[in-house]
Amino acid sequence: MLRNKNSIFFISASLFTAIAFTQHPDFNKIDSLRKILPTKHGMDRINYLNAIGIEYWWPSMSRADTITQLANLAYKESRTIDYIPGEATSIMLLGVAEIFRLYFNNAENYLRRSLSVFEELHDDFGEGWCSRCDNLVPTA
Repeated sequence: MLRNKNSIFFISASLFTAIAFTQHPDFNKIDSLRKILPTKHGMDRINYLNAIGIEYWWPSMSRADTITQLANLAYKESRTIDYIPGEATSIMLLGVAEIFRLYFNNAENYLRRSLSVFEELHDDFGEGWCSRCDNLVPTA
């Protein structure tokens, strides 16, 4: 009987570990994106910065400071070349970072700002994520 319990525990622990370590952030993807980043310029560079930020977005290992750093850089570069989709995504990432910091008023402001841009762009991906994240912000 004890042997069966140990077997069940071992199998359960193995499955949990396998599932837990296959979750985000995907460090292999982050490493790949970071290696390619120095070769990119303009819109491609901004998209890569935002993509790396999105990989750090996951609650199992969120890194608000890293997300903020990447998003600020992407935002600055987007403004320089007037790349609206990159700007909207970086603002959304700033909102996500504020959620992880529990600064909900700031998060709501960022998310509403980026949502309005995504709506103008008819970007379903951005609209969906902004709306979903905005639902995480507690209301008074």
